Amino acid sequence: KDFKNAIKYYIEGNNIHRKNLSFSIEGEKQDFINIKKFFNKNLFKKFEQTKNLDKIPIFILGMPRSGTTLIEQILSSHPDVFGGDELEFLPDLIKKYFNQDNFNHPEIEVNTLKIEKFNEIGKEYLEKLKLISNNSRHVTDKLPVNFKWIGLIKLILPKAKIIHCTRNSKDTCLSIFKNYF
Repeated sequence: KDFKNAIKYYIEGNNIHRKNLSFSIEGEKQDFINIKKFFNKNLFKKFEQTKNLDKIPIFILGMPRSGTTLIEQILSSHPDVFGGDELEFLPDLIKKYFNQDNFNHPEIEVNTLKIEKFNEIGKEYLEKLKLISNNSRHVTDKLPVNFKWIGLIKLILPKAKIIHCTRNSKDTCLSIFKNYF
């Protein structure tokens, strides 16, 4: 209960950790500008005939420390739901099919896309789920970065469920600040 010293050490620990991170808020802002340009009404209209209508995936999205693990634990306690935890499947498929971590040049990429590509990505994602889940009816994926790819998720797996967890932002920030990520 030594709050003055506790906050001092939390600040010191976070400052030490920050020195080892390469993060740019400007880079993040640009990513979101690109995502908004890329995933627009015209793109969804162009690719509304996606064939992967499977309802297996349940994406659990939200900030770290917002309750995503609790939601996954509750859902996976049901016999039809396999808790997949933080699956790297979607980022791996983005790298494989788009040769990048993000859509850095959406205006170029959108012109080269075909519905078969989205169908193939969705099919491969589902195959990966089935390999780890013993063919459960539903599988959760709570990888935090998936929130950036809601548009892609809805294109490759239009029937996938998306659960967005929220918590009081001050509580979330304090919890992240106090934990080593």
